[in-house]
Amino acid sequence: MQGFKVGYFNNSKLFVKLKMDKADGSYLRELAKIERQDVIILNDFGLQTLDSHNRITFLEIIGEKTIADAILDRLIHQSHRISLHGKSMKKKKKHKQGIIF
Repeated sequence: MQGFKVGYFNNSKLFVKLKMDKADGSYLRELAKIERQDVIILNDFGLQTLDSHNRITFLEIIGEKTIADAILDRLIHQSHRISLHGKSMKKKKKHKQGIIF
């Protein structure tokens, strides 16, 4: 995407990182970095169900239920889902490294 700032994040790693950032005081700085992106790609978002533990973690990271609900609402109603078809690049990469599935 030429001309756009794109942030690519693994969903579960992002939430863990933000939780750690909140603990060490760099949370607002990290959120500002994310906000500067024109496009945010959340890899594997939705693969884990939002059970009670994950919801609590999400709320802890965000800090306020209203804001967390607004974020989820935007993700659900204003996002684009891209489905990829074909052979898995992860499998291809592992096969080259000598790991066979």
